[in-house]
Amino acid sequence: MGVVIGALVLAGASAPPAVAASTVTFSATYGTDAGQQLDDARLLNGSQGGYAVTKNLHLLPETLGQVNSTGVRSVRIDHIFDDDFYGLVARNSAGALTFDFTKLDSVVLPLFDQGMVPWFTLSYMPGALAKDKFTAPSSYADWSTVVSTTVKHYSDLGHTGLNWEVWNEPDFSFWKSGASAFNDLYAASAKAVKDTDSTAQIGGPAVYDINASIMGSFLDYIAANPSVPFDFISWHDYGGNDFSESATVAGMLSSRKIPAKKQYITEWHTTAAFGSTPGGDADTNVLASYTARRLTSALLQPTLNGVFFFSPVEGWNPTADFSTDLGLLTVEGHRKAIGNVFEMVDLMPSTVLTSTTSGAPTDRSVGAIATGDTGSKTTAFLAWNDGSDASTVSLSASALPFASSNFSVTRYDVNATSGNYYADWSAGTRNRTTGPNELLRPSSVNVSAPASTWSSQVTMPAKSVSLFVLSPSTQAAGAVPLSTPTSSTNVARASIVTSSSSYTGGGWGGAKLVDGRRHTYDASDTGGISQGFTSDSTSTAQATQWVQLDLGSAKSFDTATLWPRDDQDADGSSFPVDFTLAGSNDGSTWTSLVTKTGYKAGQKVAGPQVFSTGKASYRYVRLTATKQGQPVTEGSSQVYRLQLAELELTNAGVLNPGFESGDLSSWSVEGAASVVSTNVYDGRNAATFTGAGKGVYQVVSGLTPNTTYTFSGFAKSAAGEPVYIGAKNFGGYEVSTPVTASHWKQASVTFTTGSTATSALLYFYKNSGTAQAWVDGAVLTTP
Repeated sequence: MGVVIGALVLAGASAPPAVAASTVTFSATYGTDAGQQLDDARLLNGSQGGYAVTKNLHLLPETLGQVNSTGVRSVRIDHIFDDDFYGLVARNSAGALTFDFTKLDSVVLPLFDQGMVPWFTLSYMPGALAKDKFTAPSSYADWSTVVSTTVKHYSDLGHTGLNWEVWNEPDFSFWKSGASAFNDLYAASAKAVKDTDSTAQIGGPAVYDINASIMGSFLDYIAANPSVPFDFISWHDYGGNDFSESATVAGMLSSRKIPAKKQYITEWHTTAAFGSTPGGDADTNVLASYTARRLTSALLQPTLNGVFFFSPVEGWNPTADFSTDLGLLTVEGHRKAIGNVFEMVDLMPSTVLTSTTSGAPTDRSVGAIATGDTGSKTTAFLAWNDGSDASTVSLSASALPFASSNFSVTRYDVNATSGNYYADWSAGTRNRTTGPNELLRPSSVNVSAPASTWSSQVTMPAKSVSLFVLSPSTQAAGAVPLSTPTSSTNVARASIVTSSSSYTGGGWGGAKLVDGRRHTYDASDTGGISQGFTSDSTSTAQATQWVQLDLGSAKSFDTATLWPRDDQDADGSSFPVDFTLAGSNDGSTWTSLVTKTGYKAGQKVAGPQVFSTGKASYRYVRLTATKQGQPVTEGSSQVYRLQLAELELTNAGVLNPGFESGDLSSWSVEGAASVVSTNVYDGRNAATFTGAGKGVYQVVSGLTPNTTYTFSGFAKSAAGEPVYIGAKNFGGYEVSTPVTASHWKQASVTFTTGSTATSALLYFYKNSGTAQAWVDGAVLTTP
């Protein structure tokens, strides 16, 4: 479903109503193999559609850490030849084709950095080859050159064996030149790909409807031309409760005597229709329970090699926090409930255990699955209720390897209140970096005494998912106290904005400075343009401009983050060079918090600019710029403005919390560490260190004695080796917790300062192993 401005997007059929309450009994035997694999690379993929907001080349890269944290393994990138998006292909004055991969690389290469694999869709036609991007090229030879040059570019960078898909939904208006021309396009593409990289995979046609006439014509062509490379067949699937059309597609191949091919559903969702108001199924736990039901149905289709959820990051309406859009993450960067189901699947071992089930509805609206790993001695049960009434699911396991050792049972829940950011948002919690119920967190952890069996009767509310993970434990039997990670609160969100001057057309306005949108979008599919704040224009950089926030009352903060304008037309321009950030409680007497002169030497800036204000409490905060940054071109003139996408005021509790300074300022190093911009959770930078005895730490002073604090952060390791988040020297026993994941995970420790303690040492550290680790997003808060 390539989203195109002005194109009609048709609604797919919604899932049929689920059955009422059920009582399901599910039993599994550890150490057995049902002959199926819960393969994350098969199930946990996303298809990033052509939302107009993705013309901002920072939206996807700067949220890939959050996408990675859900367990996503591969991301399909559409529109790669679309001039409006990446401007990859052009012609010089002599008429020869020229290529500029700068923009496409800015989106694709961060995928590799995060350990995710891009899936390329060869669409749409560049203006250098056709006047209409949905038509055949003027020259198939030129098209072949475009394709081969693109494949070679990534091959030369060491990325071979990738998947290349020919076009996107040619059965819609996205292809206007007919079936015969499409077959010619495919043949030219296939030869170009294989001649350039023989290990690459080529396929298509990515139709919206497998029964479309162009699908039949394409397969007839493949059958009649067996020498044309054809590695996989792809299509899209919106609506329904399973992926049973895989068998139909297999039959379509067989009936034409085409040897079996890999099958990929490169877009799937409950519907292809974008909503306009918040609270629809796609925003809530309703999509989460549907996803658990549907993803596990893929195990019933042995010929299906992979499925791609539409879409990792949404953006149909960039002016709305929620509007029943179709992503894992909102355009604001918050994880939706479905993202937690992806992470649940990611947490499960891969071998499906032999099991028996009774009482389950035939439509699988209520059910369970169990997996195990004899190496780690881990077993997991995923149960779902996609029904409209509460149901009971009785789970049991036998032959467990814990007859002589304790084992822990960790439970996770996604429902109307747990693991569901929409519940936070609905309750008015809209200014937290991460909502209290946004990420997947244990509901409980209990250590059981030695036993070879386990059982639990689970009452599951409507539209809910539960995961139980059983693993060895050295802890004493009993309930384990949970430390709940926290995040900073942006006290500037939705404050009242005034300014020395302000332009309010074209998506600009004072309220846009505090609406939670960290990027500027000069185009949207619906809902209007969303930019940020801009002053009036001047002809000189020396003009003084100011913008002021009224927080309503005195609010505490210690960090100010200024997000620059970053759309393609003026990326990094108009950021102030000489400026002061000041606070006041009466609007008259001001205290300087941050003063900068010659900031970044007056050059364009990239990503969030983070400044420590010291511990502050003010009602009014004013940014005054006496020298403006790089000018922007408007018409035939270059003008100067003060422009920002967002201004945030938060209590991070630590200095340089996300390493956005670009270095390790305010952090000390144990062993060796550095800052990188190639593998981050949020923003533009993260810290990294490799091997045992390495880490970073910071001594935080000014704490209050006899006070409880929570230190949280995000971490991951290349080999899943433990990375510890911890605190010590606070007047009590050292506390730490490991992150043992190859995808970004949040963790935290809670500690209470001693009777005279006013400081603590906070750290990220590896005490074993040889793998590289990354850390980001530190925050210290009081409950």
